[in-house]
Amino acid sequence: MFRTLLPFVPALPLLLLASSAHAVVLSAGAGQILPGTSLAQRPELAGTIIADQTFAFSQLSNDPTPDLTLRNYVVRETATGTLDFYYQFNNVGTTVEGPQGSLVLNGFTTTTIDADYRTDIGQSPGETGITYLPTSPNSQVFFFGNTRSSDGMQWHIQPGASLAPFFIRTNATDFIAAGEADIPNVNLFHTAFIPVSGSQPGVPEPATLALLPLALAALVTRHRRHA
Repeated sequence: MFRTLLPFVPALPLLLLASSAHAVVLSAGAGQILPGTSLAQRPELAGTIIADQTFAFSQLSNDPTPDLTLRNYVVRETATGTLDFYYQFNNVGTTVEGPQGSLVLNGFTTTTIDADYRTDIGQSPGETGITYLPTSPNSQVFFFGNTRSSDGMQWHIQPGASLAPFFIRTNATDFIAAGEADIPNVNLFHTAFIPVSGSQPGVPEPATLALLPLALAALVTRHRRHA
């Protein structure tokens, strides 16, 4: 594995810069329109779903038959082991439908967040914005509806289709079902997955770090012998 990577080491800084250029990192109180991103643009998002839940709801609070769902799932990134939190609306009805207003997430307590939506999965959400308020009573993240919609920032989802999922990328390695997902004025208010505060990837011990130069030297020598 290392033999294959050695010739490409000089290019790594360029890859990291290209990846970070697509990140949407918000500080406290900040907000902006999301540009959208894909796995090709941000390969660090690749990973495995480790938790998944779906909530059914209706745009009208008195509708007895829910025609919309919100899927909330957690992805553990393959490269880093850290967790990303996804939120995807789905239209299970027979007419064009979608939640109106905003998706409010409670429980994210980091000083900054990295958030966007995936352009390579599902239907485009249109011009969608985000605001982060960690100092509010519930540490809220707001994903605002389609700002160019003529009927109250509504996300219009085709029958049987899914909206491109919104995500929040974190450096946490553990999660808990203790947050909240809410759509104001709609009967959706459910427990959501949030990162466990303070959990983060492990750091190699000093003794392990001291051995890294010797290991790399041995790998380079081996690579030259087989060249």
